[in-house]
Amino acid sequence: MRFLGSTVRRCWAISFVLLLLGQAPALAKEIECPSTIQVQESADLAKLEGWRTYDTSVAGAHHFFDVGFSEGPPEKLVFRTPSKSTATKLKKLDVYDFSSGVTDEIWISCLYRDTALSVTRKLPGKLSRCEVSYDEKTGFRSVKRVDCF
Repeated sequence: MRFLGSTVRRCWAISFVLLLLGQAPALAKEIECPSTIQVQESADLAKLEGWRTYDTSVAGAHHFFDVGFSEGPPEKLVFRTPSKSTATKLKKLDVYDFSSGVTDEIWISCLYRDTALSVTRKLPGKLSRCEVSYDEKTGFRSVKRVDCF
């Protein structure tokens, strides 16, 4: 019987640890930007005789590379800067701190190469911070992951 009691306690302990481990990833919410967007730009060349446009993108596709955060919609131009940045040879991380409670409306802007257009949306819920990790394969010039808490 003594063996059975220790087995039950061990099972309870393992179950508790697994429960805690299962909840840990739920604390962070990964935000994913679309990997590409289609852009149809045009230029007014009416007064520029002899000139024509040339689009360097393939089929108008522009690839995601960075993010920005703003208090309210980005048109209001209240952009946040990282409160902390760390960089080593192996990783680069920007941390945006929203715990000051200035606003409940934090928006993310997904930025794309070779265009001024971005896609934006209000982040759900009350967030205290977001962490942006950059991809070492691109020399840290592209975002790898965005986690918000």
